[in-house]
Amino acid sequence: MIHWLGVKMNPIMRAFVPVLGIAVLLFALPEPVAAQNCQLVKGTQDGRNKQRAIEKSRETLEIGVKEVQQRRGWKRVSVTPRRLRAEPLWKAVRTSVPKEAYMWPAVKSSRAYTVCWEGVFSPAVCTSGALVCQQ
Repeated sequence: MIHWLGVKMNPIMRAFVPVLGIAVLLFALPEPVAAQNCQLVKGTQDGRNKQRAIEKSRETLEIGVKEVQQRRGWKRVSVTPRRLRAEPLWKAVRTSVPKEAYMWPAVKSSRAYTVCWEGVFSPAVCTSGALVCQQ
């Protein structure tokens, strides 16, 4: 007999415990974004400095939020900050952002999570991300 948490387990119980554990995990996992009537939105912009690039990327993000709301016909939405992968502006020049280019710290507000880096042609580039959900 195998003991688990002080309880003797017969072969049937030994088979049942992992199955129960998997079932609990499946029900505890969050629903996919699409099932919740949500959509990820991002805005990437450059600027003469980090602060200006943050402002412009957030303005672009807000335009994206309004477009999603209008396209889907949602009257009310919630906007939650989400960290998204940095999106280079010039994909022909840079397909990803190297670690040494990031301008830390990232900036989080009530509606956006913004990461910035040194651009190829601009002093600063930022991507702001959010999850937009129907209420």
